[in-house]
Amino acid sequence: MKPLRVLLVVLALIVLVIVGLGWFLPARWVQPQIEARLHGLHLGGVTGSIWDGHADQVLAADGHSVGSLNWQLSRLSVFGHTELSIDLNGDTWAFRGHMERLSETTTHWEDVHARFDLKALGLHANPWGQPLGVLEADITSALIQAQWPISLSGTGRWENAAMVTSQGTLALGTLHWEAQASNAVLKGSFGDARDSEGALQLSGSFGVSALGWRYDLEAQPRGHRPGLQRWLATLGPVGPDGTLHLEQSGGFTKWVKGKS
Repeated sequence: MKPLRVLLVVLALIVLVIVGLGWFLPARWVQPQIEARLHGLHLGGVTGSIWDGHADQVLAADGHSVGSLNWQLSRLSVFGHTELSIDLNGDTWAFRGHMERLSETTTHWEDVHARFDLKALGLHANPWGQPLGVLEADITSALIQAQWPISLSGTGRWENAAMVTSQGTLALGTLHWEAQASNAVLKGSFGDARDSEGALQLSGSFGVSALGWRYDLEAQPRGHRPGLQRWLATLGPVGPDGTLHLEQSGGFTKWVKGKS
């Protein structure tokens, strides 16, 4: 019986070592596996464990630093129940939030904050111009299924909003938005603050679903701003008082409206 007892003790020790390694697994040991899920981003200065880790730098494909990263991953993930908190903090963009994976195609996000410097993102110009400024979003809760919001509640703002246009760089002020989604239909509104002294007076609403999209807006310069007034006139019909009225839709929504 003694050899059997020794064998059992050895097996127990091996199991304890394996469990201990898994419980305190250093993040740098699995850094290649982590980076394989980061779509071209690389981590530098990795410390901590896979469950509670830190990276001094998150490096883009061209080598520039995006920011530092902290994460906490639930140990229940080994049983298929993934919960993850992340905090990416950089000069040009930041993201933090808590995610729970409910199924292969469904995730639930809470307490999300995102910030993006539009100039640093290098967005291509659209027919309206090239946007500049800092875009921020705060999402209280979002249920995402197959990359589509089933339910969502959030607000945000566009700080120091500006557009690079053929009229030059036009300052717009600070713009705000809020959005809610229910039953996979996203609706929201946007505009300048009521007490704003920004260059643009703006109000509008939007809606997006799997069947289509639509938006409507009214915009008018605040005070005498000829460059801004000329830019608005390039976007659509302007009334006698200088107010731009736009209403557009697409997808199945547009087809239904055309038939009604």
